[in-house]
Amino acid sequence: MIYLLRHCEKTAEAAEAPLSSTGFKQAQAMVPALAHLGIMRIISSPFLRAQQSILPFAVAAGIEVETSNALKEWQLAGEPRADWKAVLAHGLANPTIAAAGGESAEEVWARAQAVLQPKVPTLLVSHGGWLTVVLGQFGRPLSLESLLSIKTPHLFSISPEGWQNHEL
Repeated sequence: MIYLLRHCEKTAEAAEAPLSSTGFKQAQAMVPALAHLGIMRIISSPFLRAQQSILPFAVAAGIEVETSNALKEWQLAGEPRADWKAVLAHGLANPTIAAAGGESAEEVWARAQAVLQPKVPTLLVSHGGWLTVVLGQFGRPLSLESLLSIKTPHLFSISPEGWQNHEL
């Protein structure tokens, strides 16, 4: 089984931005919900917020957290953009097109595939844009509305039959 987790509430967008105080509380609160899933492996985005989100569960379960650049957030453009929602909506509607300095949804999917073949029940910790692209490959709508509906934190699972939402 593959579980996909969006990180908890963050303080900012930067890769090194930590969780907010609410985010740290969310991370602690997830431990019991994740404990019964039989997770044996955890792979996280290298972004600090993703690693901090899963650390309480990893410690409680005695599982080392691996990191992978395959799970980093979708790089929409080379520079931060005030119109990021429009750029994102365009990228989701046109998966082969990337904004200047950014990556396309197709490129996000290509790198995501590196971590989607686990041999044991695995939890992948990532970001909203990444999750939207990956879940789109399993039947969830590939749209801005779909992305904006993903909470922090939010847990999904994927299988050959499709995707499933899980309550935390």
